[in-house]
Amino acid sequence: MSRTRYIDHFLVIGRDLDETCELIHDKTGVTPAIGGQHSSGLSHNAIVGLGEDCDLEVLTPLPGIKSGAPWIERCLQDESPSLYTFCMRSPLPLQELADRARDQGYPCRGPDPWSRAQASGDLLEWDMLVPEASAEQPLVPFFIDWRDTPHPSTTAPQGLSLKSFTVEAVDPEGLNRAYDALAMEGIDVQPSKVDALHITMATPRGEVTLPCPSSPRARPMRSPTLG
Repeated sequence: MSRTRYIDHFLVIGRDLDETCELIHDKTGVTPAIGGQHSSGLSHNAIVGLGEDCDLEVLTPLPGIKSGAPWIERCLQDESPSLYTFCMRSPLPLQELADRARDQGYPCRGPDPWSRAQASGDLLEWDMLVPEASAEQPLVPFFIDWRDTPHPSTTAPQGLSLKSFTVEAVDPEGLNRAYDALAMEGIDVQPSKVDALHITMATPRGEVTLPCPSSPRARPMRSPTLG
């Protein structure tokens, strides 16, 4: 397994939040809990835990939103939800990571403050760093620092755990260069004819693998098999 200690969460994107959560429940037996609306005004989410300090996030556009981010355009094109990308914590402070990546030819946006209102009414706040390369290549993750906020997985529904995490790339050498610039040592990139991210989870209904080919040729998840 790749170094999962720094993996913060995986993103499943879809057109409708309730429908995507129902799809996750149909396969795993666990329903993600509604999180809230993001400060960008573009999206809202739901979360289910994947173990200590890791979760699966369901992310969908708010009603009426048709553009504003590459993932929104992607999910509006796909008929079904798909595993889109992943987020990591860094062993480096985010500003130091941004400087390191820029010096090696990988500029980033941020780190910027983000927030969302929780169902309880409390405000969840964090800092986020987004490599510009991630807009075109979802296998390049974004980075998060939760500051002093407890990780969302601590209050999310439980019952799932991450068993394995695989990255496959048409250009593994190029992707590894990006990973090195982003201090992502230990991520195992396998050569493939299609860029893809796969995670396998232990669930109440057995092991479930979610595929995420980032190529438009790839199949999105479909109920009841999620692919």
